[in-house]
Order: sequence, then structure tokens, then C-alpha cells
Amino acid sequence: MTLLPVSAAIRELRETDLPELLQLVRDAESFGPKAVDTERLDIKRDAIPDFGRVFVAEAEKTPVGYISVRRDGDIAVIDGVIVARKHRRRGIGRALVERAVAFARESSMREISVETGADMKEAIEFYMSCGFRISGYEQHSGGSEGQVHLRRGLQAER
Repeated sequence: MTLLPVSAAIRELRETDLPELLQLVRDAESFGPKAVDTERLDIKRDAIPDFGRVFVAEAEKTPVGYISVRRDGDIAVIDGVIVARKHRRRGIGRALVERAVAFARESSMREISVETGADMKEAIEFYMSCGFRISGYEQHSGGSEGQVHLRRGLQAER
């Protein structure tokens, strides 16, 4: 377990965590029921050991955040990062990202990537502060803001 300055620890997902993690999704953002279903599927898929990992930040025996990451060839892909609102800006999100980076290195990945909404300025700034760089943009039809693609190379960091 990775210890954090806010009396939280990072550990791997337990089967019993799923309901609490989905509640974090509901409470953290107003993405709607479809997003909760997508996160549920991502968590279940990414928790398959040969596919990826899900790491949970826990404070006082309660999940306060998580990150799901999967393998895609020699790239690790972050599918989701959620930290409870009252636990944000305390280093938990950064610790979760660094645990995902460690997993990617342990798995001999060459880089780690993530996508986020182009209108999510705070998320883009967060990932950039964690060493990610913008690598592309994808416009969606129907007038939505699109997706920003970010990547962080791992080869030079070894």
C-alpha cells in the first residue's frame, strides 16, 4: 500500500468496493446514469488481472477515490479517475495516477494515456501537472466539446 499525507492509502480493488466506487461517481460529477454504467463496466473489465488494474484510495476504511487503468498493446490507458469532492486537492488524485504509472512501468508499457472532455479545464491541468502532455483532440458530432488526448512517456523515466 502507498501511504498518503492525508491518512489515506492506495490498494487494489476488492470485490466489495464496487457499490462505494459507483457512489463516488454519482457524487463526484453530474455525468448522469449512463456515465455510472460506463464506469461500472470499465471497473469490472479493468479489474481482470491480465487486462488491467483498479486502485482504490482509502481513508478511515472507506474508499475516497479510485483509478482504473488497462493495457492496450504497449500503452497503459487510464479509463477513469474519481476522487470524492471533500478529499480533492490533498494529493489523492496524484497518488492514484502515480500508482497507475508504476503499474504501467511494472508491465513494461512505453507510455500511459488518458482522454478527458475538452471543456474539463481542471482535469486537463491536473493531468498536465502529473507529467502528461496534450497529444491530440477529437471533435464530436452534435456540438459537444470533444475529447483531449494526453500522454506521458515512460521510457525516459526508468
